[in-house]
Amino acid sequence: MTAVGRDRAGDVVRLCGSGWSASVEAVIAGIESSAAQYFVVVDGRRALLRVSAASVYRPKFLRTTADTVRVDLLDRLPAGCAG
Repeated sequence: MTAVGRDRAGDVVRLCGSGWSASVEAVIAGIESSAAQYFVVVDGRRALLRVSAASVYRPKFLRTTADTVRVDLLDRLPAGCAG
């Protein structure tokens, strides 16, 4: 994936890559059903997206797997998804 779409609050609501775009909900469903895997590549670092569990305070959300930088690489993708 190469970019994200954000809502007015700055939350990621869409993910896109070369020739595709999907809502966060669709990506979560694909990961949870084992139908798809998604990777983020930023500054040469590749990380697998995973679904974080919902809590009383927030719904399920996406994060990248831990890597050598303690930054969620999903947050570092540029805005650029439409739809």
